[in-house]
Amino acid sequence: MAETALLELPTFKGRPGWEFTELGDFTLEAWEPAPANGTEFDATHLLEPPAGSIELIQVDGASTDGVAGGDGVLVLPLSVARERHA
Repeated sequence: MAETALLELPTFKGRPGWEFTELGDFTLEAWEPAPANGTEFDATHLLEPPAGSIELIQVDGASTDGVAGGDGVLVLPLSVARERHA
């Protein structure tokens, strides 16, 4: 958390709308969709979670099954939560 205190807050850039990402010539057709039934993914490039945290990895339509943490906390993909806890 100490690192976030060092971040500079956004400031007005001199023109309305500066806070929005300029998409220019972005075309959705240029991107391949993620496989709908993907079950394997490579998460080695992701950042390490803080010690003691509960982790749920979701990449390209695939996810881990989730876990039950202490104090009744559940960290699950919505599809798994729906099946287990209707």
